[in-house]
Amino acid sequence: MTSTPRALPVDFDPQVRQLLSELPAEISDTLSLGEQLRAQGWLPEQISAAFTQHQLRLKARNKFEDEDASRMLFTNDGLQQASRWEVSRLHAKRMREAGISAVADLGCGIGAESLAFAQAGLTVTAVEIDPLTARYAKHNLSPFPSAQILTADATTVDLISLGAQAFFSDPARRRGGRRLKDPESWLPPLSTALGWGKQLPGGIKVAPGLPYQLIPVDGHAQFTSVAGAVVEACLWLGTLAGRPGRSAVMIRDGKKYTLTDETLDNPHTVIPAPVGELGSYIYEPDGAIVRAGLLSALAKRFDLRLIDPQIAYLTGDVNPLEMPPAKRTQLLAFTQAFEVIDTAPIHRKHLVKAVRAADFNSIEILSRGIDLDPAKLRTQLKLTGNRRGALLLMRRDNNRRAILGLPVMATGG
Repeated sequence: MTSTPRALPVDFDPQVRQLLSELPAEISDTLSLGEQLRAQGWLPEQISAAFTQHQLRLKARNKFEDEDASRMLFTNDGLQQASRWEVSRLHAKRMREAGISAVADLGCGIGAESLAFAQAGLTVTAVEIDPLTARYAKHNLSPFPSAQILTADATTVDLISLGAQAFFSDPARRRGGRRLKDPESWLPPLSTALGWGKQLPGGIKVAPGLPYQLIPVDGHAQFTSVAGAVVEACLWLGTLAGRPGRSAVMIRDGKKYTLTDETLDNPHTVIPAPVGELGSYIYEPDGAIVRAGLLSALAKRFDLRLIDPQIAYLTGDVNPLEMPPAKRTQLLAFTQAFEVIDTAPIHRKHLVKAVRAADFNSIEILSRGIDLDPAKLRTQLKLTGNRRGALLLMRRDNNRRAILGLPVMATGG
């Protein structure tokens, strides 16, 4: 069933797009500029639309390459849900490497994923139930004749008749500004998207906190971070899954690093990491590794151990800077590494004394299992030293402890 068309917003007015192209890169005083434009004969709604798109395009530079962001049209909701371009291109690369040449983007939104697929040379059918959102997608995909927009309910389309060899779905996981925790409350529900996987290979974006038990036993869950921040989890099905299991992908400075556990043949299994005493170095794992449940794989690869079975800090005894270069590069992409120089109870008096002795003048505060305001603590510490340091806060055996450390890259020059 298709939806009833609505009037197009002023965003698609050719005059508004002309005005948008003429706006300065940075607008310091919208009120003054707005008055100048009204004096030139521009209508208030045209000015407002151009200013809104200008701001959205500036925000979009965090998710899209500048060339794309500067020509696309956005909605606020569509931009929020859109994948980052680095991640979308990994999706497209996975499709190409699996031999896929035609993909259906089911619930395409403003077309972010479809854009990456089209740029990779895939034939794209972008399906969107909302006619207005579909119009934004049509504009954004207009440079690519191989991409077509279908305004329809994705749950009613016949994937085979579309000519698709695979599908991609990014279910809506918010309603009224509220995050939907139940996957069956998503639009479409997770079960519906998994049903498509019985027809074709596919990828489904899911919440990073999705219980592993909801991953199909023959599927693969990939958790991705960009510059240390977890940005997505994706279920891959059929030939796109590769081997069953879970993996973590970290994108740092334009480079991709991947951690998997080759001993896993079931995505539901979590192997516990070894536990031991605090060593000379402590590591904060990337969030994608924690979400993927791969602490044991990380520990095994680099001879590390957990300090506590419930806290995701790992420790080891070998200086990362003395490891072979390839191994060192991987470890420092997978973690934040610190040389341990002291420990102290989490109490203001003890921490002030320890930080003064450590000669810190700035400090990074990391916390696991501790409810504490880092900004407030930082002001209480009265930093007056000469070097950069870190406080790693944790709860162990019902005791709250702080570990003082030096960033490894700083100690390595």
